[in-house]
Amino acid sequence: METISLKQRFLEDNLQYKEIKASTELTTIGQFQDIDEIEDEIWVLQCPKGYNIGENLKNQKLKLPGRTNFNSAEAVAVEYAEPETRAFGYCNRKGRYSLRLLPVKGSILLRDRLKAPEAVTLENAEALCPPESRVQFPDMIKV
Repeated sequence: METISLKQRFLEDNLQYKEIKASTELTTIGQFQDIDEIEDEIWVLQCPKGYNIGENLKNQKLKLPGRTNFNSAEAVAVEYAEPETRAFGYCNRKGRYSLRLLPVKGSILLRDRLKAPEAVTLENAEALCPPESRVQFPDMIKV
């Protein structure tokens, strides 16, 4: 009788998921297992889907906690009142998957800024603002 791992059984039962092979794209910045909980602060960064972190965040400084604007994005960092413990999965030095519980200090929400339309000036106010008009009171309402 052939044995099937839990991972293989899960992938067979859930065809919408596929296994991600380890590559250089999946490596973390620095060594995840070398994080010192006493010396280092851990913040969770939430980015828009498809956001190029390497290109857009390179050489940028963030206010922790606080609000930072750069390029076409905005980062809002919020510090938790008490550090929350979160579980992080990573690939260890031996190539095996591991799980580590770490205290998270806060979260950073990264979002794209909307392009603001041109400001309203006296010259273009007539085109951008509706004319002042009175609204007729409905006949069916009794006061």
